[in-house]
Amino acid sequence: MKLTLAEKEQIEIMTEISKAAFDTDVEVGAGKAGGPPDYDSVEWHHKMQESGNLYVLLHNDSVIGGAILFSDMQNEKVLYVGRIFVSPQYHRQGYGIEMMRQIEEKFQEAQYIRLDTPIWNVRTNAFYRKCGYRETHRDNKFVYYEKKRQ
Repeated sequence: MKLTLAEKEQIEIMTEISKAAFDTDVEVGAGKAGGPPDYDSVEWHHKMQESGNLYVLLHNDSVIGGAILFSDMQNEKVLYVGRIFVSPQYHRQGYGIEMMRQIEEKFQEAQYIRLDTPIWNVRTNAFYRKCGYRETHRDNKFVYYEKKRQ
């Protein structure tokens, strides 16, 4: 399995996987199928690829997921995980955990990795805790997590 910068020819399949993955959130607390802003937009994924923020997860050279990753412009020691997604056929098989491990390995200069996830999403909240992220705070919509390197 390999996490690498996405290429233009991978964007359409990545968008399909993003839509399929986030639409499964109805199984874990979402009121209806849907996802974060532009999760189903090919154009938006193109913008993320062009800006160097879109990463693809490959397994046996097949696209099975992706991530949107941002470095903090004010503090190079902070990396934000905007979102990750894995094709539903690969859910609960360790691919997400491996993707997070590769993100942490790829961005070793980041002292802090931060992300957020909806309060209602029991799957992602449990997942990030399992990956070693600790809750820093929450508001009425999101739980905010952080992992600090030792």
